[in-house]
Amino acid sequence: MKPTGFRPSWYDRRLPYWLRGLVVLAAAFGALLPAKSVLDGHRSTVAYRQAPVCADDGCVQAAAGEVRDRDTGERCTSTATSAGGASGGESCSTSYSLRIVWPGGSQWLEVGPEAYAEARTGERAQLRIWKGQVVGLDVLGHSRAYPPASQTDLGPPLILVWLAFGVAGWAVLSGRAVTLLPLGFAGLMGSIVIQMVGADIFMWSPPVFFGALAALAGGVGLAVRAVFRS
Repeated sequence: MKPTGFRPSWYDRRLPYWLRGLVVLAAAFGALLPAKSVLDGHRSTVAYRQAPVCADDGCVQAAAGEVRDRDTGERCTSTATSAGGASGGESCSTSYSLRIVWPGGSQWLEVGPEAYAEARTGERAQLRIWKGQVVGLDVLGHSRAYPPASQTDLGPPLILVWLAFGVAGWAVLSGRAVTLLPLGFAGLMGSIVIQMVGADIFMWSPPVFFGALAALAGGVGLAVRAVFRS
């Protein structure tokens, strides 16, 4: 009787090449829109950084404001479970904010503890405005800069590009359903890091950032493929 050999379960079989190719194409098209969004955000942020302070539309505009309210809050993050089984807790820090009103609008702005302690309702403040958003505050000699929305909004589209790279890498290097769980965990961890520091790294050099994302996605795919190699 001729031996039939081991037949892997459906989740351990590789997708056919034609289907893996379609997955790669779908991931590539899925990355186009968020990639365009982050490149537009990069161009807008570079324009802001190069803009002079003046009264024209394409400039960073100076404005006089006034402190109207003060508030504090807490930011808390969970600490990891300690060795030996003891449960972790929370690490909290205090945030300080001032509500600044100027002829063009009103906005809560986070400040340092010194500025918060000295500023009182009615105190004058000097602002720098870029396309309706406050990008700089000076109150009682305490200055603070705020990144424009074109930079702070880069996180979600960068994460979508990262996930698209991960899907393409999975299709090229693995194509097996059994590897989706560890790859999904790696994608989640990468998404958290990108949300935290991705925009700053991307603004430093978009080609280097995209190259690093592609290399990281490929490295994760190769590692998972080696672990699950049949």
